[in-house]
Amino acid sequence: MEKKDLPKYADDQVATQHNQLINSQQSLSLIQKRIFYLAIKQIKKGDKDYKRYYIDLTDLVPGTSQDIYHRVANEVEEIMAKIVRYSGEMNGRETVIRLNLISKVEHIKGTGQIYVDLHPDIRDMLIDLKRYFTRVPVVELIACRSTYGQRLYELLYQFADTGIRLMSVEELREKLNLQNKYENFAHLRTYVLEQAQKDVEKHTNMNFSWEEIKAKKGRKIERLIFDIEVKDPEQVEMDFSTPSVDMSKHKTLQKNLREICGFSDSNVKKVLRHLEEYTDDKQVFQQLVHKTEIRIMDGKNGNAQPVNNPEAWALNLFDKTISNFNA
Repeated sequence: MEKKDLPKYADDQVATQHNQLINSQQSLSLIQKRIFYLAIKQIKKGDKDYKRYYIDLTDLVPGTSQDIYHRVANEVEEIMAKIVRYSGEMNGRETVIRLNLISKVEHIKGTGQIYVDLHPDIRDMLIDLKRYFTRVPVVELIACRSTYGQRLYELLYQFADTGIRLMSVEELREKLNLQNKYENFAHLRTYVLEQAQKDVEKHTNMNFSWEEIKAKKGRKIERLIFDIEVKDPEQVEMDFSTPSVDMSKHKTLQKNLREICGFSDSNVKKVLRHLEEYTDDKQVFQQLVHKTEIRIMDGKNGNAQPVNNPEAWALNLFDKTISNFNA
């Protein structure tokens, strides 16, 4: 198969990692993935050991300054518990390896500034690689606005030089950590593939499409053939500002979010922004607001522990219940 010439990036514009790490099972959030990539792009050719990597997320996290600092603190807390899962080998037998990407994060309180120490067990996947690696352009990947967009970009960029990647649906689910979500392929297509495609094509230098291949027996979609096209990068200033939100929509839901759940304007906008992409989730939000109201009343009546922070309680409920909603 003829290979294509890919756009040229300077060493400090790419993150080089072993293909085994790219193809691992991951569950990093949008911001956590940005943290990881901004750290590993600082690794230079010839490095023999790890260093502490400095990152300022102020320009990469949308919102007011206080919202940014609060969110960075939460993301830093959570990234320490996130693991990647990939296959290995020991004495000729296949193994499953699980590890934390990051071993230590130091956050300067009240700022978006953090210092990151990468886990030592992934040194061979990042430092002085000789074979089976991919140089992913960081400026393109972190421009993605969705977790699935980020993951599809790096998974497909690995095969951008050939322009084609074949994956089974089962393999794709595993790499996106979706084994228990979107079991109906039509939902996987609508809420993952099509949304990721819009995100990648709008914000990066990649276009992709896919062909769905059914099993030999039955109508089940078994494999996907991705067609990948990467354009020369445009030298543009990246814009991570929060997109405007139409506050004239969903007035009743807005009212309930504020009065029942105590939502701030910024968190109301998070819900509205989510509904711009996933309009079918409106009824789910309404049901969860009602569930929050019942839980608050149970706390007041002594039937349960009091809900001291309804906004945080509701956001946590939204985050656990609604796919792609980042509280």
